[in-house]
Amino acid sequence: MTISEIFDFLKKYIDKKISESSVALERLFIKYKTKEVGENIDDILDIANKYVFAFKYTVNSIKDISSISGQKNGDVVFVKGYHEPNDGGGGIFIWDSKKQKINHNGGTIIDPLKIFPDDFLDNDKKLDWFNGTNDGYGCWVRYNYDYIPFKAFGAIGDGVSDDTIQIYKTIYECDKITGNNLNYKIKDSINIDKGGICIKDAFFDCSDFNTESKFVFSFSGKESDCIKITEDLLKGNNIIKVEDASIFNEDDFIAIKSERLFSEVGNVKTGHIARIKTIDTANNTIELYDNALYDFLVSDYSCVSRLEMLNEIKLDNIKAIGSNSNNHSFVIFDKCYRPIVSNLKTELFPYISVVFSRCVDSIAKNNYISKAYADGLSYGIGVFNGSYNTLIEGNSGTELRHLVTIGDNDLVNVFTKIINNHSITRDAGIDSHPSGDFTTIANNTIVCENNISGESDGITYQGCNVVISNNIITEAKRHSIFVQQLANSDTSSISIYGNIIKNSGGNDTTDIGINVSIENGSYNSIDSITIANNTITTSINEVAIQVYAKSGNAKNINISGNSTQATTSKGILIRTATGYSVSGINIANNIFRGTSIGEGVYLLCSDSGSIFDGVISNNTIDSFLFGIRILGANNIIEKGNNILNYGNPYEVDATATNIYLDSKKYPILNVTNSTFALEEHNDYIICNRAETITLTLKDASQFPSKEIFIKTIQPYSVVSASKNVVPIDSDTPGTEILPATAGASVILKSDGTNWVIIK
Repeated sequence: MTISEIFDFLKKYIDKKISESSVALERLFIKYKTKEVGENIDDILDIANKYVFAFKYTVNSIKDISSISGQKNGDVVFVKGYHEPNDGGGGIFIWDSKKQKINHNGGTIIDPLKIFPDDFLDNDKKLDWFNGTNDGYGCWVRYNYDYIPFKAFGAIGDGVSDDTIQIYKTIYECDKITGNNLNYKIKDSINIDKGGICIKDAFFDCSDFNTESKFVFSFSGKESDCIKITEDLLKGNNIIKVEDASIFNEDDFIAIKSERLFSEVGNVKTGHIARIKTIDTANNTIELYDNALYDFLVSDYSCVSRLEMLNEIKLDNIKAIGSNSNNHSFVIFDKCYRPIVSNLKTELFPYISVVFSRCVDSIAKNNYISKAYADGLSYGIGVFNGSYNTLIEGNSGTELRHLVTIGDNDLVNVFTKIINNHSITRDAGIDSHPSGDFTTIANNTIVCENNISGESDGITYQGCNVVISNNIITEAKRHSIFVQQLANSDTSSISIYGNIIKNSGGNDTTDIGINVSIENGSYNSIDSITIANNTITTSINEVAIQVYAKSGNAKNINISGNSTQATTSKGILIRTATGYSVSGINIANNIFRGTSIGEGVYLLCSDSGSIFDGVISNNTIDSFLFGIRILGANNIIEKGNNILNYGNPYEVDATATNIYLDSKKYPILNVTNSTFALEEHNDYIICNRAETITLTLKDASQFPSKEIFIKTIQPYSVVSASKNVVPIDSDTPGTEILPATAGASVILKSDGTNWVIIK
């Protein structure tokens, strides 16, 4: 105990009527605060006993407490130390004649008849000492200060002696615990099944940890057997009918489960945690505070289980070191309500440092995690198995694979917020498997280590419904932001905006700055994708921004206000694989700068896929081989774009239909050859040759309403290479465009089938 705690006790127990003693105590406390009195407990006790309060008993250690006899209820003993004076484990004990001896715990309740072991370092003797075994009444009860130190249960705290049992016993018996910033050796798992715990100010050395144990600390609640749902529960509803509602209580947390797969990849089951508002046992119905997020059908074997949560567990200002040779982790919170980990510093925990599994309202804040090297693992903070409303904020990590990961396959992790973190990691700084939904990833800074060639990503997300905003990502070797939609949910939206990407790409032929790949199979389409106001600079990506309907559909695509520089090949690539579609596309107000190859905007449709209903407008597209390239798309409008330093402003292949190009801004073309095939942007043609000129016109069905202006200089005719020109006085298409007259002119307008002479 501390000197301040002694003063606290004296102030509480002094007879306030004795003014002389009160004044003396205050004077003594002032001397302590001004360091006129030292930290030696014996000196303080001598002064306190002389001027203020005489302890009836004073002993050197817990072992010596058994030598006291004749004590009466309320008598006080001061124990100078647990093992020896001044070791930090002593304290003030008060005799309670009604306290049962069976309650002896070796730290806060001491039965004087219990024999203190001669060899406290022997774990068997240690365990026996901590268990109450005597009948009868009468124990010494430690005066209860705010925080009980581990030393109050005999922990040594020298970083060498095994303190595992003492730490377990302290946590099991006490709610508020301090390590007094000492170093405690832990060699095996400490499993706790109670809540209301706060542990602070300790350093745990786990370098000799049991190789068969997984977690150093485990805080675990319980889950009941599943009760079947007897009527379909559809998303948006909050009344559940079950076989038996009697095991549930108001305000219970429950897990709503289904055998329906949320994602086939990873075998993720559909389900989430909810809270009970009311119960009607007569009708076996449960009313939830919030609506169901998914459909839970009787045919999918849906059911509900009761979660017995451990409430309010907090770890603060903890340091821990593991051993990278053992595949272990630091702490797991399983079925816990409001667990908080703050100011934690860990290193050399090869698997993961902090896990929230099936937890609600969890917080991991201002932690620093480093040096995890397990192959394929190496995580900092994990959100698993249906955790609900998790906040991961202000953390940092180095020498990890992922700082944050969302994963596992039992229920869906919903409403996870990952904000204001900093990571220097070997792979994606932030990573989510398909078991994530309604996730926010914002204001993080991510540096990808350059020692993994072609693999490191900035942010990887495989779940549904995500906002990725205002992150700064640098040195990603493959994808800076990779949303790989694998979940089978029937609704999903993706929003990626305000991110800064720098120095990305270069180690992979398919590296992409922002990559959205829809891979959810035959399930309903992604409802919307927004990629807006992102900046990609000093990067050499193969593609700056991609949306790929690889094995799923997408609609309502908005790509606007983005800026890219030094993109190797493509500014924006919208593509589909066979059998899948992208529709409702808006590409507007972007700035794309390339390196004279590839495409500024590229719509690439497979033979059996489809891209349709899009507008490409008001973009600046600079230094690409093709400004806008359209292969196989339908009903695309291009207008107001500023295409600069191009090899060709457009390319539209023969399979694209209903393409509306704003091509009149391009220069007049002088044709002097006998034959010429018009490009998409050749709207103004001057034919100047002393013989007939044959023009190959674009397929009119590709460019509805397009107009072409043609005139002659010399008195020679102009004809079409095909019978696709409808004369002004007939409905029958032919080949004649202009007669053999100098200064003749014509306007051709596409009617979607042929080119019609309208003037």
